Amino acid sequence: MPVQLFFSNRIEQLAAELAANLYPRHGGGRHPFDPLRIVVPNRNLAKWLQLTLARGQGVGMNLDFAYLDAALWLLLLERAEFETPPKPASQDHYALALLKVFEHLPAEDTVFGPIRRYLNRMDARSPSATAGSATAPSAGQASAEAGRWQLAGKLAHLFQEYELNRPDWVTAWCSGRMDGGGMAACQGHLYLLTLKLGERLAAATGERFLTLAQLAREVMD
Repeated sequence: MPVQLFFSNRIEQLAAELAANLYPRHGGGRHPFDPLRIVVPNRNLAKWLQLTLARGQGVGMNLDFAYLDAALWLLLLERAEFETPPKPASQDHYALALLKVFEHLPAEDTVFGPIRRYLNRMDARSPSATAGSATAPSAGQASAEAGRWQLAGKLAHLFQEYELNRPDWVTAWCSGRMDGGGMAACQGHLYLLTLKLGERLAAATGERFLTLAQLAREVMD
């Protein structure tokens, strides 16, 4: 499918070119009630385009504005035949899975040493709750929990970046090849544990959560 790119330093000219493509003179064989999908970078541009197209055409209807990730997700689902379509997994899904993984790190596996040492240092700085405050976490405990969530969030962000920008790493991890040792290997094993946790969740609930990169890899393969 060919792609045409239009460049201009004036957004009004780009909007006019978009309108000419969306509303060709003879209708282009499109049903008038079919939604027009328009990919935009933010909500402000979507609102401006909606008003500009409505002003130019007299009416603006069935305009389906979507961000790039959401649009790609829908296009990939249209290419596949899922009995139960997967749901998009956000960075928070990864972070929550990592928090669960942190709680159950295999004690005998030395590959998790870098993460285990970091978590132990955070726990050591968190004094245990006293008997009088057993119902409420101490400030130190709250700080340790916040630190775990912060660490999980950073790793979750890295994992999604690896899926998009370092797919060779992800492919190697999924095939059981952990190159580099140290924290690099630790990240690979953590990534695999999050995938296994997702598989267990899918088996228990019947719902699959995938990132955009995971869906693309599954559909395109």
